[in-house]
Amino acid sequence: MFGPTDGLVTDPMSPIGGQSMHSLDNHFPDPANKGLFIAKVQELLAKEAGNDFIFSQYALSGLIEGEDRPYPKEKTVTIVPMTGQSIVGGNTLFMAAAPNKYGELVPVPNKVTGAPIIIPISIANQEIQARAERLEEEEILANQASEAAIAKRMREMQAGELERPDFPSEDAS
Repeated sequence: MFGPTDGLVTDPMSPIGGQSMHSLDNHFPDPANKGLFIAKVQELLAKEAGNDFIFSQYALSGLIEGEDRPYPKEKTVTIVPMTGQSIVGGNTLFMAAAPNKYGELVPVPNKVTGAPIIIPISIANQEIQARAERLEEEEILANQASEAAIAKRMREMQAGELERPDFPSEDAS
């Protein structure tokens, strides 16, 4: 029930440090879907808080992708589950938070309104649904016989090189 937070989720209500029932692994068992969520959170942060904040696996190591300089801890965002929520059903909400200069976790404000940035777990639903549909289509296509394979099989059957499957005869009783 309690999954690893990977430094991406800070759950003050969790009795187990570094684990939470709101861990992204609990919400997204498929790592690719978890990646889609992380990308959407980063996109939202850039839009609402500016490009100063980072939320990604790179934040865990203190580096930004492609850069060799450490990223300031005050700009490294974690998400905090809003209290009183279940991971079963409904739409879990998180608040974006980052440590202040004293190390206290404080809400990341929207650069226009100053209100805390709230992130619904459903933020990546469209991307996740599109990925699921794409994978289903790829699976269907991978299991379909190509036109060339069908034509070859027909030629082999007509030439007698391929035997038809045995069907039970009607007079076998």
